[in-house]
Amino acid sequence: MPHVPKLVRTSRRRLLWLLAGFALCQLLLAVLIDTGLPAVRDPEFDARLERLRARQRETRGRPLVLVLGSSRTGYGLDARRLSEAKPDCGVLVFNFGISGSGPLFQLVSLRRLLAAGVRPDLLYVEVMPALLADRDGSREERLLDGARLRLGEVLSLRPSYRRPRRLLGGWLLGRLLPATATRPRCAVAWALT
Repeated sequence: MPHVPKLVRTSRRRLLWLLAGFALCQLLLAVLIDTGLPAVRDPEFDARLERLRARQRETRGRPLVLVLGSSRTGYGLDARRLSEAKPDCGVLVFNFGISGSGPLFQLVSLRRLLAAGVRPDLLYVEVMPALLADRDGSREERLLDGARLRLGEVLSLRPSYRRPRRLLGGWLLGRLLPATATRPRCAVAWALT
């Protein structure tokens, strides 16, 4: 029986090392995703940005009409058809509708686009009446996944939240378990391309 306590101590030590190693791997993965692989954090946005850049290369010199919105805009607006409707007009209409996007994430998207060097000549933003009638802002808070945001974006949106812990909790969960937090959105982005 004297070997049982030693076995328990050894097992505890191994378990602690295993947990520490797991935590370190999660931390390194989160830092890698945030600094070098932003497409993993928010693949739907990145896929749309790449398509926008490709369309701008195809149609050099044409004024850009950018449409921001939710999935209603994303699925309901045929931007290519609008661009080709009046070729003599010479405008590029691009649909940047993102699933689950409300006014706050549209603001984040616009800031990201401006930071990426996208300068629309005309900007349309979807306004959904149901969100206007939402007095306490809880609907938008439930829609926006904090895991897809960067820390600066979370801090800039925090004053707009009635329950900022929900936003911070989603952001923190995305950092603590980065691989599991991004998996569902990756499937959405791959389906879009």
